[in-house]
Amino acid sequence: QNTPQRVKALLYKIYLEDQYEEDALRTGIDWIEKELRTAPPVLAALLKSYQAQVYYSYSLRRPSLPAGPAPREANMAGWSREQFQRKILSCYLQSLREERILQQTSLAPLNAILEKGNTRHLRPTLFDLLAHRALEFLQSALLTTPEPIHPFEMDQEVFFAPQKIFSRTTIATTDSASPEWNSLRLYQRLLAFHAADKTPDAKMDLDLLRLRYVHAQSTLPFKDSLYLRSLKNIITGHQGQPAADQARYMEAEWYRYRFSEDPENPVNHLLTAQIGRAHV
Repeated sequence: QNTPQRVKALLYKIYLEDQYEEDALRTGIDWIEKELRTAPPVLAALLKSYQAQVYYSYSLRRPSLPAGPAPREANMAGWSREQFQRKILSCYLQSLREERILQQTSLAPLNAILEKGNTRHLRPTLFDLLAHRALEFLQSALLTTPEPIHPFEMDQEVFFAPQKIFSRTTIATTDSASPEWNSLRLYQRLLAFHAADKTPDAKMDLDLLRLRYVHAQSTLPFKDSLYLRSLKNIITGHQGQPAADQARYMEAEWYRYRFSEDPENPVNHLLTAQIGRAHV
């Protein structure tokens, strides 16, 4: 079975149908579901991830979706926004179910369905690719979730901890649909997977993404100091490596934002120069 060609053919079929049929995306979801019945693990993982994307596209075409929960309906025409988002999240998480197999699957045989780029060494396996697709959804500005009784909050210092400590931390919650909680869990899985890499590039890129996200979402009043301390540790511990340059850039970026209220402050000119050097 030629997995990438089967996926490519199915996605192209959905694309063509969408040019002429009003409800093509719903039909496409059904086609994917039919393929999933007999799909081997690698193909099933890819299909589940793309099925999540089709659900998401379908929901965006229905801007008048009710915001709250709705009665359970087999026909998704009656779904609420919450039901769509739970379904999309479920598909993305199901795409990562066969974790060990995906971690052993190189992206090279899948070139037919992948966009070329210069970050392949940072996302070397199918597990990396699908996990980052899930993170992109979880961290989307368009994602909205209902307020649960006990919402998960990014309110612990350990979320800024060095990667070895963070990746082994148990993060408890009853809010299993929380985008923040699911994002942290994915970062933990990815960091644990890359912990023993011979080269640190993928691991350190993940760690910096994690720190940027935690800083943005944290509710701690002293989150800035935790963030800057974490960046400083990376800068001093990885001198001469791309991770140190990126951490230095993120540090300078924070300081420039901090002083942006005063454009005449001479610190801004120094920080702009520092960001430029770090970005080269």
